[in-house]
Amino acid sequence: IDWLGDIPAHWNAERIKWVAKLESGHTPDKQVPEYWVDCDVPWVSLNDTKRLENGDLIDETTNQVNAAGLANSSARILPAGAVVFSRDATIGRCGITTRPMAVSQHFIAWLCGNRLEAKYLLFVLRSMTHELNRITEGATVKTIGMTDVKLLATPVPPIEEQKAIVAFIERERRAVDVLIDMAQAAVARLTEYREGIISAAVTGKIDVREEAEA
Repeated sequence: IDWLGDIPAHWNAERIKWVAKLESGHTPDKQVPEYWVDCDVPWVSLNDTKRLENGDLIDETTNQVNAAGLANSSARILPAGAVVFSRDATIGRCGITTRPMAVSQHFIAWLCGNRLEAKYLLFVLRSMTHELNRITEGATVKTIGMTDVKLLATPVPPIEEQKAIVAFIERERRAVDVLIDMAQAAVARLTEYREGIISAAVTGKIDVREEAEA
């Protein structure tokens, strides 16, 4: 599997579908009003891609569906802990559900078995940018076909190593986030200082006569 490169000898490289159950989504018929009233089932759609960009977990969704809509479509309620993945438009956006949810046809989901940590899979998917770009189809609306989805692969370290990898990534990410916050605060202070200089200079609060004479 080319994109993986060299991995430790005691790790396996396997199709994701071999270590996690692959689920697809669907949209109940929007021409049937009864499917879209009194909706109480969270339903992950392309309207949620901003949430997927900014966080690891999906607590709520923009849209909901009802039981009748689900019963008359190929969508189903997935358990908490499902790793959802956008395969259309905003390809590769992914997150982990924190409660039972359904997904639209623009998403797939993996239910991890006992050999794969959900958060480890999440980070693997986020590292696959080049591979996802390679298999993306469509000039106007980008998509990844289900055939290619089924071929996606992941390194599979022992489960304890997966947990250690997740802990390492989260620790380092927190440290970087602190530095980003500090840098943004510094930029804000410098921007305020720059604006203050301009305001003070043009309102005569700074004596520039020596510079004018020079």
